[in-house]
Amino acid sequence: MVKEISVDEIKPGMVILRTDKEWLKLPFFGNPIENLDLVKILKNYGVKHIFINALDSESLDLSFEDEENKIVDNNIEKHAASIEEVRKTQRLHQTTLEIVSEMINDVRNGKEIFYEDFCIIIEQLLDECFKKPNLIASITRIKNNDDYEISHATNVAILNMVSARKIGMDIEEMKLAGVGGLLHDIGKTKIPKEILNKPGKLTEEEYKIIKKHPIYGAEILKGRFPKGVIDCVTYHHEKADGSGYPFNLKDMQIPKLAKITAVSDVYDALTSDKVYRSKTPAPQAIAEMLRSAGLQFNNIIIRFFVEALGGYPSGTLVLLDTGELAVVFKENHQDPQFPLVIVVTDKNQKPVTPYLFDLKEYNLLTKKYYKTILTALDSKKYNIDPNKIIESFLSNTSMEERYG
Repeated sequence: MVKEISVDEIKPGMVILRTDKEWLKLPFFGNPIENLDLVKILKNYGVKHIFINALDSESLDLSFEDEENKIVDNNIEKHAASIEEVRKTQRLHQTTLEIVSEMINDVRNGKEIFYEDFCIIIEQLLDECFKKPNLIASITRIKNNDDYEISHATNVAILNMVSARKIGMDIEEMKLAGVGGLLHDIGKTKIPKEILNKPGKLTEEEYKIIKKHPIYGAEILKGRFPKGVIDCVTYHHEKADGSGYPFNLKDMQIPKLAKITAVSDVYDALTSDKVYRSKTPAPQAIAEMLRSAGLQFNNIIIRFFVEALGGYPSGTLVLLDTGELAVVFKENHQDPQFPLVIVVTDKNQKPVTPYLFDLKEYNLLTKKYYKTILTALDSKKYNIDPNKIIESFLSNTSMEERYG
Protein backbone atom coordinates (compact mmCIF):
# COMPACT_ATOMS: atom_id res chain seq x y z
CA MET A 1 0.00 0.00 0.00
CA VAL A 2 1.40 3.39 -1.05
CA LYS A 3 1.26 6.25 1.45
CA GLU A 4 1.74 9.98 0.75
CA ILE A 5 3.62 12.02 3.38
CA SER A 6 5.22 15.46 3.65
CA VAL A 7 8.90 15.70 2.80
CA ASP A 8 9.44 16.95 6.37
CA GLU A 9 8.15 13.62 7.72
CA ILE A 10 10.93 11.57 6.14
CA LYS A 11 12.64 9.14 8.52
CA PRO A 12 15.74 6.98 8.01
CA GLY A 13 14.79 3.51 6.79
CA MET A 14 11.90 4.70 4.61
CA VAL A 15 11.94 3.77 0.92
CA ILE A 16 10.92 6.59 -1.42
CA LEU A 17 8.95 5.26 -4.39
CA ARG A 18 8.27 8.59 -6.11
CA THR A 19 7.54 12.25 -5.35
CA ASP A 20 4.96 14.84 -6.33
CA LYS A 21 7.38 15.76 -9.13
CA GLU A 22 6.63 12.80 -11.42
CA TRP A 23 9.55 13.62 -13.71
CA LEU A 24 12.06 13.45 -10.87
CA LYS A 25 14.18 10.29 -10.59
CA LEU A 26 17.10 10.20 -8.13
CA PRO A 27 19.65 7.43 -7.37
CA PHE A 28 18.35 6.78 -3.84
CA PHE A 29 14.74 6.06 -4.91
CA GLY A 30 13.80 2.46 -4.11
CA ASN A 31 16.45 2.04 -1.40
CA PRO A 32 16.20 2.55 2.38
CA ILE A 33 17.11 6.10 3.37
CA GLU A 34 20.46 6.27 5.16
CA ASN A 35 21.37 9.95 5.08
CA LEU A 36 19.00 12.79 5.96
CA ASP A 37 20.92 15.13 3.63
CA LEU A 38 18.57 13.95 0.87
CA VAL A 39 15.74 16.02 2.43
CA LYS A 40 17.62 19.13 1.30
CA ILE A 41 18.12 17.58 -2.14
CA LEU A 42 14.38 16.94 -2.50
CA LYS A 43 13.48 20.45 -1.34
CA ASN A 44 16.01 21.80 -3.83
CA TYR A 45 13.88 20.21 -6.56
CA GLY A 46 10.71 21.74 -5.08
CA VAL A 47 9.39 18.45 -3.69
CA LYS A 48 6.70 18.86 -1.01
CA HIS A 49 5.31 15.32 -0.76
CA ILE A 50 6.76 11.84 -1.26
CA PHE A 51 5.17 8.42 -1.72
CA ILE A 52 6.37 5.47 0.37
CA ASN A 53 5.31 1.95 1.24
CA ALA A 54 2.92 2.29 4.19
CA LEU A 55 4.20 -0.95 5.75
CA ASP A 56 7.73 0.47 5.83
CA SER A 57 6.59 3.58 7.72
CA GLU A 58 4.72 1.50 10.32
CA SER A 59 7.81 -0.57 11.06
CA LEU A 60 9.86 2.51 11.95
CA ASP A 61 9.46 2.79 15.72
CA LEU A 62 12.57 4.83 16.49
CA SER A 63 12.16 8.55 17.17
CA PHE A 64 13.36 10.89 14.44
CA GLU A 65 15.85 12.63 16.72
CA ASP A 66 17.44 9.42 18.02
CA GLU A 67 17.66 7.92 14.57
CA GLU A 68 19.19 11.13 13.19
CA ASN A 69 21.94 10.96 15.81
CA LYS A 70 22.48 7.31 14.97
CA ILE A 71 22.80 8.13 11.29
CA VAL A 72 25.35 10.88 12.01
CA ASP A 73 27.45 8.44 14.02
CA ASN A 74 27.16 5.81 11.30
CA ASN A 75 28.21 8.32 8.68
CA ILE A 76 31.36 9.16 10.62
CA GLU A 77 32.26 5.49 10.77
CA LYS A 78 31.17 4.92 7.17
CA HIS A 79 33.36 7.70 5.78
CA ALA A 80 36.28 7.24 8.19
CA ALA A 81 39.47 6.11 6.50
CA SER A 82 42.62 4.32 7.53
CA ILE A 83 46.12 5.76 7.12
CA GLU A 84 46.68 3.17 4.39
CA GLU A 85 43.61 4.51 2.53
CA VAL A 86 44.92 8.07 2.88
CA ARG A 87 48.24 7.05 1.34
CA LYS A 88 46.45 5.17 -1.46
CA THR A 89 44.34 8.25 -2.25
CA GLN A 90 47.43 10.47 -2.19
CA ARG A 91 49.10 8.12 -4.70
CA LEU A 92 45.99 8.19 -6.90
CA HIS A 93 46.01 12.00 -6.76
CA GLN A 94 49.67 12.11 -7.78
CA THR A 95 49.16 9.62 -10.62
CA THR A 96 46.21 11.66 -11.88
CA LEU A 97 48.35 14.81 -11.89
CA GLU A 98 50.95 13.06 -14.05
CA ILE A 99 48.40 11.72 -16.56
CA VAL A 100 46.55 15.05 -16.81
CA SER A 101 49.88 16.81 -17.39
CA GLU A 102 50.61 14.54 -20.37
CA MET A 103 47.15 15.10 -21.85
CA ILE A 104 47.33 18.89 -21.47
CA ASN A 105 50.71 18.81 -23.21
CA ASP A 106 49.06 16.87 -26.06
CA VAL A 107 46.62 19.76 -26.50
CA ARG A 108 49.45 22.29 -26.50
CA ASN A 109 51.16 20.25 -29.21
CA GLY A 110 48.05 20.22 -31.38
CA LYS A 111 47.00 16.61 -30.75
CA GLU A 112 43.32 15.67 -30.56
CA ILE A 113 41.84 14.53 -27.25
CA PHE A 114 38.70 12.47 -26.63
CA TYR A 115 36.10 12.16 -23.87
CA GLU A 116 36.68 8.42 -23.40
CA ASP A 117 40.36 8.97 -22.55
CA PHE A 118 39.48 11.35 -19.72
CA CYS A 119 36.72 9.05 -18.45
CA ILE A 120 39.38 6.45 -17.63
CA ILE A 121 41.02 8.91 -15.21
CA ILE A 122 37.74 10.16 -13.79
CA GLU A 123 36.33 6.67 -13.10
CA GLN A 124 39.18 5.95 -10.68
CA LEU A 125 38.52 9.19 -8.80
CA LEU A 126 34.77 8.59 -9.00
CA ASP A 127 35.13 5.37 -7.02
CA GLU A 128 36.84 7.31 -4.22
CA CYS A 129 34.08 9.97 -4.33
CA PHE A 130 31.54 7.27 -3.44
CA LYS A 131 33.63 5.38 -0.91
CA LYS A 132 35.34 8.24 0.94
CA PRO A 133 33.95 11.63 -0.21
CA ASN A 134 35.43 13.58 2.71
CA LEU A 135 38.84 12.00 2.18
CA ILE A 136 39.02 12.67 -1.57
CA ALA A 137 37.85 16.26 -0.98
CA SER A 138 40.54 16.70 1.68
CA ILE A 139 43.23 15.53 -0.73
CA THR A 140 42.56 18.61 -2.87
CA ARG A 141 44.29 20.62 -0.15
CA ILE A 142 47.53 19.16 -1.52
CA LYS A 143 48.82 21.72 -3.98
CA ASN A 144 51.43 21.24 -6.69
CA ASN A 145 53.33 24.52 -6.69
CA ASP A 146 55.48 23.38 -9.63
CA ASP A 147 52.50 23.26 -12.00
CA TYR A 148 49.48 25.13 -10.69
CA GLU A 149 47.53 24.57 -13.91
CA ILE A 150 47.61 20.76 -13.59
CA SER A 151 47.02 20.70 -9.84
CA HIS A 152 44.11 23.14 -10.20
CA ALA A 153 42.46 21.14 -13.00
CA THR A 154 42.67 17.90 -11.01
CA ASN A 155 41.35 19.49 -7.82
CA VAL A 156 38.43 21.16 -9.60
CA ALA A 157 37.51 17.77 -11.12
CA ILE A 158 37.47 16.14 -7.68
CA LEU A 159 35.52 18.97 -6.03
CA ASN A 160 33.03 18.92 -8.91
CA MET A 161 32.32 15.22 -8.43
CA VAL A 162 32.03 15.49 -4.64
CA SER A 163 29.55 18.37 -5.07
CA ALA A 164 27.60 16.53 -7.78
CA ARG A 165 27.29 13.51 -5.48
CA LYS A 166 26.11 15.73 -2.62
CA ILE A 167 23.47 17.33 -4.84
CA GLY A 168 22.18 13.88 -5.87
CA MET A 169 23.38 13.61 -9.46
CA ASP A 170 23.75 10.18 -11.04
CA ILE A 171 27.03 8.53 -12.06
CA GLU A 172 26.95 9.74 -15.66
CA GLU A 173 26.40 13.34 -14.53
CA MET A 174 29.24 12.97 -12.04
CA LYS A 175 31.53 11.83 -14.88
CA LEU A 176 30.55 14.87 -16.93
CA ALA A 177 31.25 17.09 -13.90
CA GLY A 178 34.63 15.41 -13.40
CA VAL A 179 35.80 15.66 -17.00
CA GLY A 180 34.40 19.20 -17.21
CA GLY A 181 36.43 20.11 -14.13
CA LEU A 182 39.60 18.64 -15.59
CA LEU A 183 39.18 20.60 -18.81
CA HIS A 184 37.47 23.78 -17.61
CA ASP A 185 40.56 25.89 -18.38
CA ILE A 186 41.73 23.95 -21.45
CA GLY A 187 41.27 27.10 -23.53
CA LYS A 188 44.18 28.68 -21.66
CA THR A 189 46.52 26.53 -23.76
CA LYS A 190 45.78 29.10 -26.48
CA ILE A 191 46.70 32.07 -24.26
CA PRO A 192 50.35 33.32 -24.30
CA LYS A 193 52.23 32.14 -21.19
CA GLU A 194 53.63 35.60 -20.51
CA ILE A 195 50.04 36.76 -19.91
CA LEU A 196 48.98 33.71 -17.89
CA ASN A 197 52.05 33.90 -15.62
CA LYS A 198 52.33 37.67 -15.37
CA PRO A 199 53.16 38.52 -11.72
CA GLY A 200 51.63 42.00 -11.82
CA LYS A 201 48.21 43.36 -12.67
CA LEU A 202 46.93 42.61 -16.17
CA THR A 203 46.30 45.46 -18.58
CA GLU A 204 42.77 45.89 -19.92
CA GLU A 205 43.88 44.41 -23.25
CA GLU A 206 45.54 41.41 -21.57
CA TYR A 207 42.41 40.75 -19.51
CA LYS A 208 40.31 40.78 -22.70
CA ILE A 209 42.60 38.06 -24.08
CA ILE A 210 42.29 35.97 -20.88
CA LYS A 211 38.48 36.24 -21.06
CA LYS A 212 38.53 34.44 -24.42
CA HIS A 213 39.70 31.13 -22.92
CA PRO A 214 36.20 29.67 -22.38
CA ILE A 215 35.43 30.16 -26.10
CA TYR A 216 38.82 28.71 -27.09
CA GLY A 217 38.14 25.73 -24.83
CA ALA A 218 34.74 25.05 -26.37
CA GLU A 219 36.32 25.13 -29.84
CA ILE A 220 38.96 22.58 -28.80
CA LEU A 221 36.34 20.13 -27.46
CA LYS A 222 33.58 20.68 -30.03
CA GLY A 223 32.42 17.47 -31.71
CA ARG A 224 34.38 15.11 -29.45
CA PHE A 225 32.98 15.84 -25.99
CA PRO A 226 29.41 15.74 -24.55
CA LYS A 227 27.43 18.94 -24.06
CA GLY A 228 27.77 18.74 -20.24
CA VAL A 229 31.57 18.92 -20.45
CA ILE A 230 31.48 21.75 -22.97
CA ASP A 231 29.01 23.60 -20.71
CA CYS A 232 31.56 23.47 -17.85
CA VAL A 233 34.27 24.84 -20.13
CA THR A 234 32.15 27.53 -21.78
CA TYR A 235 30.19 28.93 -18.84
CA HIS A 236 32.28 28.48 -15.67
CA HIS A 237 33.00 32.23 -15.52
CA GLU A 238 29.36 33.27 -15.80
CA LYS A 239 27.89 34.73 -12.60
CA ALA A 240 24.44 34.51 -11.04
CA ASP A 241 23.89 38.27 -11.30
CA GLY A 242 24.84 38.38 -14.99
CA SER A 243 28.19 40.14 -14.53
CA GLY A 244 30.32 37.20 -15.69
CA TYR A 245 31.76 36.30 -19.10
CA PRO A 246 31.77 35.49 -21.99
CA PHE A 247 27.98 35.90 -22.44
CA ASN A 248 26.78 37.75 -19.29
CA LEU A 249 24.28 34.97 -18.53
CA LYS A 250 22.15 35.10 -15.37
CA ASP A 251 21.63 32.29 -12.87
CA MET A 252 18.66 30.58 -14.56
CA GLN A 253 20.44 30.65 -17.93
CA ILE A 254 23.63 28.98 -16.70
CA PRO A 255 23.81 25.14 -16.98
CA LYS A 256 23.95 23.40 -13.59
CA LEU A 257 27.30 21.67 -14.27
CA ALA A 258 28.83 25.05 -15.09
CA LYS A 259 27.48 26.49 -11.81
CA ILE A 260 29.14 23.64 -9.92
CA THR A 261 32.42 24.19 -11.78
CA ALA A 262 32.34 27.93 -11.01
CA VAL A 263 32.25 27.21 -7.27
CA SER A 264 35.01 24.55 -7.38
CA ASP A 265 37.18 26.76 -9.60
CA VAL A 266 37.04 29.80 -7.33
CA TYR A 267 37.54 27.82 -4.11
CA ASP A 268 40.64 26.00 -5.37
CA ALA A 269 42.04 29.18 -6.91
CA LEU A 270 41.58 31.17 -3.69
CA THR A 271 43.22 28.47 -1.55
CA SER A 272 46.25 28.12 -3.87
CA ASP A 273 49.40 30.21 -4.12
CA LYS A 274 49.62 32.26 -7.32
CA VAL A 275 52.52 34.13 -8.91
CA TYR A 276 50.78 37.41 -8.01
CA ARG A 277 49.37 36.62 -4.53
CA SER A 278 49.50 34.22 -1.59
CA LYS A 279 46.68 31.77 -0.98
CA THR A 280 43.66 32.62 1.16
CA PRO A 281 43.09 30.42 4.25
CA ALA A 282 40.25 27.97 3.57
CA PRO A 283 37.83 29.34 6.21
CA GLN A 284 38.31 32.86 4.88
CA ALA A 285 37.84 31.64 1.30
CA ILE A 286 34.56 29.92 2.21
CA ALA A 287 33.35 33.01 4.08
CA GLU A 288 34.13 35.22 1.08
CA MET A 289 32.34 32.87 -1.28
CA LEU A 290 29.25 32.62 0.91
CA ARG A 291 29.03 36.41 0.87
CA SER A 292 28.82 36.15 -2.92
CA ALA A 293 25.93 33.64 -2.84
CA GLY A 294 23.22 34.84 -5.21
CA LEU A 295 25.61 37.30 -6.84
CA GLN A 296 28.55 35.29 -8.17
CA PHE A 297 27.33 31.81 -7.23
CA ASN A 298 24.05 29.94 -7.22
CA ASN A 299 22.65 30.08 -3.67
CA ILE A 300 21.92 26.37 -3.35
CA ILE A 301 25.05 25.00 -5.01
CA ILE A 302 27.46 27.07 -2.89
CA ARG A 303 25.80 25.77 0.29
CA PHE A 304 25.89 22.15 -0.90
CA PHE A 305 29.58 22.69 -1.74
CA VAL A 306 30.40 23.89 1.78
CA GLU A 307 28.54 20.90 3.24
CA ALA A 308 30.40 18.54 0.89
CA LEU A 309 33.75 19.72 2.26
CA GLY A 310 32.68 18.07 5.52
CA GLY A 311 32.91 18.85 9.19
CA TYR A 312 34.29 16.94 12.15
CA PRO A 313 31.99 16.34 15.16
CA SER A 314 33.36 16.13 18.68
CA GLY A 315 34.88 12.71 19.37
CA THR A 316 36.06 12.08 15.80
CA LEU A 317 39.57 10.62 15.43
CA VAL A 318 41.45 12.52 12.71
CA LEU A 319 44.76 12.32 10.88
CA LEU A 320 46.63 15.63 10.65
CA ASP A 321 48.87 16.57 7.74
CA THR A 322 51.80 16.39 10.18
CA GLY A 323 51.21 12.64 10.58
CA GLU A 324 49.85 13.10 14.12
CA LEU A 325 46.57 11.60 15.32
CA ALA A 326 44.10 13.80 17.21
CA VAL A 327 40.62 13.64 18.69
CA VAL A 328 38.18 16.44 17.96
CA PHE A 329 37.50 18.12 21.32
CA LYS A 330 35.14 20.88 20.22
CA GLU A 331 33.39 21.43 16.90
CA ASN A 332 33.82 24.69 15.03
CA HIS A 333 30.39 25.49 13.62
CA GLN A 334 31.59 28.60 11.79
CA ASP A 335 34.57 26.85 10.15
CA PRO A 336 33.79 23.08 10.32
CA GLN A 337 37.18 22.00 8.95
CA PHE A 338 39.06 23.73 11.79
CA PRO A 339 37.89 22.35 15.15
CA LEU A 340 39.70 22.32 18.49
CA VAL A 341 41.53 18.99 18.81
CA ILE A 342 43.42 16.93 21.37
CA VAL A 343 46.67 15.72 19.80
CA VAL A 344 47.40 12.19 21.07
CA THR A 345 50.40 10.93 19.02
CA ASP A 346 53.54 12.19 17.32
CA LYS A 347 54.12 12.10 13.55
CA ASN A 348 54.93 8.38 13.75
CA GLN A 349 51.64 7.68 15.57
CA LYS A 350 53.43 7.00 18.86
CA PRO A 351 51.48 8.13 21.98
CA VAL A 352 52.36 11.50 23.53
CA THR A 353 50.95 13.39 26.50
CA PRO A 354 47.63 14.71 25.08
CA TYR A 355 47.51 18.45 24.44
CA LEU A 356 44.94 20.85 23.05
CA PHE A 357 45.50 22.51 19.67
CA ASP A 358 43.31 24.99 17.80
CA LEU A 359 43.46 24.17 14.08
CA LYS A 360 42.55 27.77 13.22
CA GLU A 361 46.09 28.79 14.22
CA TYR A 362 48.31 29.73 11.28
CA ASN A 363 51.63 31.46 10.60
CA LEU A 364 50.95 35.17 10.14
CA LEU A 365 53.90 35.58 7.75
CA THR A 366 53.36 32.57 5.46
CA LYS A 367 49.56 32.41 5.93
CA LYS A 368 49.94 28.63 6.26
CA TYR A 369 48.18 26.57 8.92
CA TYR A 370 50.43 24.80 11.41
CA LYS A 371 48.27 21.67 11.27
CA THR A 372 45.26 20.69 9.13
CA ILE A 373 43.02 17.62 9.01
CA LEU A 374 43.60 15.18 6.17
CA THR A 375 40.73 12.87 7.03
CA ALA A 376 38.65 11.21 9.73
CA LEU A 377 39.87 7.77 10.85
CA ASP A 378 38.09 4.70 12.15
CA SER A 379 39.13 4.83 15.81
CA LYS A 380 38.50 1.09 16.30
CA LYS A 381 41.27 0.23 13.86
CA TYR A 382 43.76 2.10 16.04
CA ASN A 383 42.47 0.93 19.43
CA ILE A 384 41.70 4.51 20.41
CA ASP A 385 38.57 5.37 22.38
CA PRO A 386 37.88 9.07 21.66
CA ASN A 387 35.40 9.36 24.55
CA LYS A 388 37.98 8.07 27.04
CA ILE A 389 40.59 10.43 25.59
CA ILE A 390 38.27 13.41 26.15
CA GLU A 391 37.20 12.29 29.64
CA SER A 392 40.81 11.65 30.68
CA PHE A 393 41.93 14.97 29.28
CA LEU A 394 39.21 16.85 31.12
CA SER A 395 39.93 15.14 34.44
CA ASN A 396 43.72 15.47 34.26
CA THR A 397 44.07 19.11 33.18
CA SER A 398 43.14 22.41 34.74
CA MET A 399 41.31 25.16 32.87
CA GLU A 400 44.60 27.09 32.54
CA GLU A 401 46.37 24.08 31.04
CA ARG A 402 43.46 23.38 28.73
CA TYR A 403 43.02 26.83 27.25
CA GLY A 404 46.29 28.58 28.11
